[in-house]
Parts: sequence; structure tokens; C-alpha cells
Amino acid sequence: MLQSIKPLVFIRAERNRGYSEKSKKDYDFANITLSDGLESLKVDIEPELAERCQGAFKKGDNVVITVDISEMNNRARFVVTDVKKAS
Repeated sequence: MLQSIKPLVFIRAERNRGYSEKSKKDYDFANITLSDGLESLKVDIEPELAERCQGAFKKGDNVVITVDISEMNNRARFVVTDVKKAS
């Protein structure tokens, strides 16, 4: 696991869940949007963590993230597994 070296700015966390009529399956995914002050970055996040972030942080809060890096279909996959307020 990697941890960001400097705080990032929290912009928003979003969770999307429901049922797909096309694939006949439930879906549940989420992402978090962060900024380093110049660019914004949208990264996958664990769905349960997105709801916690929505209640704990407001736009502009400085946060530190923990990212899990794994491989899926020969591609690197980055998922935020923890978000804490920067001290």
C-alpha cells in the first residue's frame, strides 16, 4: 500500500449502486475526486468508504489517502482504501 506524501484537497465522493436490466446483475461502485491544487484526480474507492467520506469531509478539506494497487486483466488497478483528515 502507498500513502500520499502531501495532503490532497477533497472535492467529492460518489457512490453508484443499483440493478442493471441489461446484464441482470446488481452493481455497486464508487469514486473519489481529489485535487493537488492544480489538477483534479478521480480514483476508484471502496463503496462503503464513499458514504463515510460524504459525511466526514466537506469540499476543500485536506486529506491523506491510502491506495491499494492490484492487477486486473493485465492492467494496474488503483483503489482508495482509506481517507483521513490531514493533520
